Amino acid sequence: MNDHNLTEEQLADYLEGQGSSLDRFKEDARKSVADQLTVEAVRSAVAGEIDPTDDQLEAYFEENRDRYDTEEEVRASHILVKTEEEAQAILDELADGADFATLASERSLDTGSAANGGDLGWFKRGQMVKPFEDAAFSLKVGETSGVVATDYGYHIIRVTDRKEATYPELADVIDRVRSDITDEITSERFRAWYEEAYDNSTTSVADPLLAAIRTQQEDPDAGLAALERLKEEGSVDEPYLSFIIGFAYEKKMNDAISRRKNLEEEGSDNPSAEEQIAALDEEIEQARERALAAYQEALSEHEGDAEIEERIETVKPQIPSEETE
Repeated sequence: MNDHNLTEEQLADYLEGQGSSLDRFKEDARKSVADQLTVEAVRSAVAGEIDPTDDQLEAYFEENRDRYDTEEEVRASHILVKTEEEAQAILDELADGADFATLASERSLDTGSAANGGDLGWFKRGQMVKPFEDAAFSLKVGETSGVVATDYGYHIIRVTDRKEATYPELADVIDRVRSDITDEITSERFRAWYEEAYDNSTTSVADPLLAAIRTQQEDPDAGLAALERLKEEGSVDEPYLSFIIGFAYEKKMNDAISRRKNLEEEGSDNPSAEEQIAALDEEIEQARERALAAYQEALSEHEGDAEIEERIETVKPQIPSEETE
């Protein structure tokens, strides 16, 4: 809370306005921390002991050296004006002892930085337009540029701080390298363990609607049959079941359209293409009819629903307009 300048009372008031409470927030936070600690404990247990050799550390450092190098950075303030004459006038005022931050707040066209006395914060090469960058990186801390022209106008730049580029040796960052390689090996081992465990596991979904949707993702026809069966039985309390069925048929239609397009692109390279295209045309129209029927039923259950109306317009066959003679 200190990071956001909030008292506990202010946070409580905010949460109450969002329909929550401070107690619930604390409970969720405790659960989140507990979950993270559990995951980390499992990851560590799966990965086992990791003790990189000197050769591994050296190889990892060389392969990922750019992670540990730091680029040159400067922190600068600027005053942006429309004309070169205005910029020169400001330079003259600065030479006479005017305060840079005051002039920036009063005269700069860059309102974002003007509110902070012209301060742009830290930046690296490649983040500013080239003329601005060249001028800023050529200045020493405390120095002020001359008039710098860019596509944005005319700038007066003052560098307020600088960080030189660093290129550490392995010994300088050995602890970071050891931590990074350990994290990477841990992630690789955990991922391999998880994928093997998942492949060898059996997953069942208790909710019949979710089970049908999951089946539909793996086997569209079997999933559609399951969804239709749920609707016929009336065994699930889902007011948008008709819409879900329509969406599944629309997806089946689009998949068939995509396969048809691929066959057309193959052309004469596929001798059976014509026969397959005819079968796909029939599949497309059947899926379109069923999608429309399901969407129409959904619209009768939810009159005026804009999303359903949009899906109906999308699925409808597009009839080309007659050309006027």
